Amino acid sequence: LTNLVFSVNTLDPNIPFLSTLVPVSDGLCHIAVTASVFLTIAITVERYYAVCSPFTYQTRVVERGHWWILSYYIMPVMLTATMLNLPKLLHLIKADFVKNMFKHHQATYIKLGIIFQVIHPLATTSLVPIIVLCLLNYRMFLGTKRTIANSTTDISMARIMMTIVAVFILLSMPKVILTLFEVSTIPNILDCHQRMCRY
Repeated sequence: LTNLVFSVNTLDPNIPFLSTLVPVSDGLCHIAVTASVFLTIAITVERYYAVCSPFTYQTRVVERGHWWILSYYIMPVMLTATMLNLPKLLHLIKADFVKNMFKHHQATYIKLGIIFQVIHPLATTSLVPIIVLCLLNYRMFLGTKRTIANSTTDISMARIMMTIVAVFILLSMPKVILTLFEVSTIPNILDCHQRMCRY
């Protein structure tokens, strides 16, 4: 949807409604991507408890129910995804107070923006999730090998989760490489900004 709005706005920039909609849809896209990564981790954590601590997991499901467990994951995921993307949203909507705050410090604003990308999305939606997903899935796989009851179901679920992790790593690699490259160009960007040349 974000790409569709952006494409139509690029083809016909004279539509005022789309010009104001592009930053909002782009910001919502960033929130959705972050939330999807965090939900993948939440599903993996839930599956990890189901495989490695089945009695505790069953007790929690019986006592609290599926809806409570679902809200237990969804509420923090959406809140964290929105908070982490707040600087991006403020930048996209070109908030006046952000402009005024960095009015005389454009180089600092650019540097902070690029450095923040190391924290989010590079660390929060790529590096840390890859480490957490690999670790949990490895421990799940070991846990399924130790259990004899329901081993075929658990092993097939572990294989599905490992496939999800492999796809996640594969799809995250271009983003990781591009973000690392962008961070490595901070000195060039600041130098170009001081000389008022294009970069």
